[in-house]
Amino acid sequence: MGRVSGKVALVTGAAMGLGQATAELLARESAKVMVSDINEERGRVVVKGITESGGTAVFQRHDVGEPADWEKAIFHVLQIYGKLDILVNNAVSALRHRSRIPRWRIGDGR
Repeated sequence: MGRVSGKVALVTGAAMGLGQATAELLARESAKVMVSDINEERGRVVVKGITESGGTAVFQRHDVGEPADWEKAIFHVLQIYGKLDILVNNAVSALRHRSRIPRWRIGDGR
């Protein structure tokens, strides 16, 4: 049994680098992982690697700067796994371009 066995994780920016390593580690430790990123091709490669290693993972295209993409990602993770225990918000997409999330919503507890 892994340290996060039975847990469900959503990892943003998981198509490469630290996000990929985080998604792979969570899967190795028995979490079910939703790999999310704007890079669909790389994200699907990460999922393939996780599943071929015996882990459980799915891909969701997700631009963290788009509120609608957050809604889709959360909806899909709940639809597929029935819950969400761990959120690793690794993506930096919102820092590279102007985020469409209104400033009043960031950090106000909603």
